[in-house]
Amino acid sequence: MIKNKHIMNKLLTLLILCTLSLALFSGCEKEVKVLGIIVEPKNVCLSKGDVVQLTYLVTPYSADNKSVRWESKDDAIATVSQTGLVTAIAEGKTQIIATTKDGHYSDTVSVTVFGNSSPTGDSIALVKLNEIATNLPYWNFSQPMETWEGVVLNAERRVVSIYYDYEISISKPLDASIGNLSCLKSLSLSKKFYAIDNFIIPSEIGMLSELQELKLFYGFSGAIPPELGNLKQLEGLFLYQNSFTGGIPKELGNLSNLNYLVIGDCQLTGNIPEELGKLDKLEHLILNDNQLTGEIPQKLENLRMLYNLGLSYNSLSGKIPESLLSRFSEDSFCPQNGTKFDNLDCYK
Repeated sequence: MIKNKHIMNKLLTLLILCTLSLALFSGCEKEVKVLGIIVEPKNVCLSKGDVVQLTYLVTPYSADNKSVRWESKDDAIATVSQTGLVTAIAEGKTQIIATTKDGHYSDTVSVTVFGNSSPTGDSIALVKLNEIATNLPYWNFSQPMETWEGVVLNAERRVVSIYYDYEISISKPLDASIGNLSCLKSLSLSKKFYAIDNFIIPSEIGMLSELQELKLFYGFSGAIPPELGNLKQLEGLFLYQNSFTGGIPKELGNLSNLNYLVIGDCQLTGNIPEELGKLDKLEHLILNDNQLTGEIPQKLENLRMLYNLGLSYNSLSGKIPESLLSRFSEDSFCPQNGTKFDNLDCYK
């Protein structure tokens, strides 16, 4: 009897273990099937050359296979990539369909393309900007670009100005596609960025040959790209409260049309390049609150149009060029950390 009881206990234990193993194994192997798909936006209005990124949601959220297949009913009017990026080709109407690979559920977007055109490169650059800035609530990709907040187009529907005066949350670096905006005259991202650590100014901005004003405030890092010296039409360069590494590129001395050079509170190091003395149209030179060292270049005396100078709160030393000292108040020069100029004592 005792032996039979022992055998029964072993069998019962084995049965429990088998049951648990089967339950665990079945739970791991059970596939969560797709039950539907929703694509947004439902209606898209574009001009030729415009692009729009469609998004989709597969239900349930826990479905194992969320893959979809995209297709356009008429590629002659609008095409769609397998990531859901729609490009307007020609005037007319068509439909974009997303179909789940699991279960073959589908949803449809209506696309209307107007006759007036917009270069694809401009649209792509704005799509990329929208991708990295997670809170651009007034950029509605279901509407033409001219309706987007802060975006200005010219008669040929090229983007000539981007001025987005809101707090922007940044998740990725600026994309190189910003160099596509070859007609851009003004770029201003001038509210506080809650940025990633390595949020650099892309060198492709140096390709914007028509750019007249560049404002990039709060949160940029890395080096100031020397390619900014290629912006020969630039009249105003405003970089404020950033965390740059390195110094002022000497190539900025090539900006022959520059009126404003404002790079304040940006942690710049090194010397002031003497090449800045070639900027004969410069009226405002503001380099306050950095970590600049060395002497003030003698060639800055050549800036005859200059009437606003700010070099204070750096660690500059040596002798201030006499013509600058006579034209501007001592507040324009007073350094930090108790440093003294040979011909000016701000701490006496």
